[in-house]
Amino acid sequence: SLRDVLATWFTTGLLQVERVTWQSPCEIAQRVSEYEAVHRIRYWADLKRRLGPYR
Repeated sequence: SLRDVLATWFTTGLLQVERVTWQSPCEIAQRVSEYEAVHRIRYWADLKRRLGPYR
C-alpha cells in the first residue's frame, strides 16, 4: 500500500538532520527563506541573523 511505501521512505533511520548555517549552500538558505511560514524573511540580513552563531 501507499502507506507502507511512504513509511519505508520516511523512516527515522533514513533521515539525516543537519544544522543550516550561513555557510550552508545558497540553495538551502534560499529554500529556508521561501518556505518560512511563521516569521517572514524580508531581507538577506534577516536570514543571516537567523542562521548566525548561537542560533
